[in-house]
Amino acid sequence: MLKLISVNMEGEKHFPRILNLIATENPDVICLQECTEEFLRILQKQGFTTSFCVMRWQIQNDVAYQEGNAIATKVPHTAISKHFYRPDHTLPATVPTPNDLKHHNIIIAQVPDSEGTIYTIATTHGIYTSNGLPDEHQREGIKKLLSLLLSEKPHILCGDFNIPRGFNSLHEEIAKLYQDMIPAEYQSSLDRTWHVHGKNQNLTEPIFDSYMVDYLFTKPEYTVTNVRLQFGVSDHAAVIAQIDKTKIN
Repeated sequence: MLKLISVNMEGEKHFPRILNLIATENPDVICLQECTEEFLRILQKQGFTTSFCVMRWQIQNDVAYQEGNAIATKVPHTAISKHFYRPDHTLPATVPTPNDLKHHNIIIAQVPDSEGTIYTIATTHGIYTSNGLPDEHQREGIKKLLSLLLSEKPHILCGDFNIPRGFNSLHEEIAKLYQDMIPAEYQSSLDRTWHVHGKNQNLTEPIFDSYMVDYLFTKPEYTVTNVRLQFGVSDHAAVIAQIDKTKIN
């Protein structure tokens, strides 16, 4: 059994709160979206093994840096990265990177538990649309993502998909292949306190009431328990869960 945390960390804005969450929850596996290499260096000093794949250039306090997806584990893991949307082979040095030029990717890691059972865990950051509804760019990205995952071993799939449940039909496409383990009582995973739109009362859609976009998807070979969202961490809530793998005799 492994304890997992997944969170979109919004670059460099929420380091102390996320580090406090990690210290409090003591996870075996941490899946991060919009992560920075600086944050991974902090985790490495704490003994974590890390894997990272760049998605875009970002800027904060007039300093440009690269953001991407990451997996960090207490014990050594092996990982590969695959791109499901990459418009060219070189990430353009445009800050911040335009939505249609981001190099969307997925990290797939093989992580052992204390008994030596190997878990396959994947994390990604999905293509964003301004109104939460699918466009051709997002549809093509999900199609390519699901296609490349068909060839992988049974796995846990988590991250910020930018696809609101019950609002964006692409959630149904993913749910044909995976089970959505986020409890139904959670209607949104956006944090009103820390999100950039938290004080905006004139939004077209009530995103803090109806935008569940951070997910933990499973295949039948895995059992997931004690799933919850932890707010007050970043502009997105962290997903926390215990994961177990069916033992095959």
